[in-house]
Amino acid sequence: MHRVFVYGTLKRGQPNCHYMQNKQGYGLGKFLGTGLTVQKWPLVIASNYNIPFVLDLPGKGQRIFGEVYDVDDALLASLDDLECHPSFYERIPIDVEMQEMINKDDNGDMSTKEQVTGNAHNTTEDAPVKQGNTQKTIFQSQTYVLKNFIPSLLKLPYLHDYSSNGDHGLAYCAAIDRELKETYDLHRAVKMDKYLW
Repeated sequence: MHRVFVYGTLKRGQPNCHYMQNKQGYGLGKFLGTGLTVQKWPLVIASNYNIPFVLDLPGKGQRIFGEVYDVDDALLASLDDLECHPSFYERIPIDVEMQEMINKDDNGDMSTKEQVTGNAHNTTEDAPVKQGNTQKTIFQSQTYVLKNFIPSLLKLPYLHDYSSNGDHGLAYCAAIDRELKETYDLHRAVKMDKYLW
């Protein structure tokens, strides 16, 4: 299994959440809970399609709220395909501090939610980090970031928590809703790539 952190359209209730719901033949994923990136990152909405991007500039922006999943090889491959890894987004490891974890009962059903404050929830993969009198559970997870982005993206507002229907008024335009004959080049709109110029 691979641990991934999703922050945009793959979150529950967002336009691409069906990838994570084990229903479409994309592969299998297990929702572990919600978390915040340990580092700050710039999360922006850009392009004609209002796509959320985490720009590869750790330390700038805000700590990002998202969801943590364990996914199998098939779902990871589906996510790589969706995100055009590695030619568009790149999948990288980041540290995520768990905020709320889902416990499952003996039947595998989600039974309770636990706030991760005070005591760490340990498995062999968790890395509890002691800060003061509390321990926080930090997972290394993989996420998708935009490298070699155009500098003007840094002038956009930085988000903490993405929602397609947020106050920003920039609803995501799903691939199925985009015009097939459109001449808009998404890659050129957001990336600086020496091979494209």
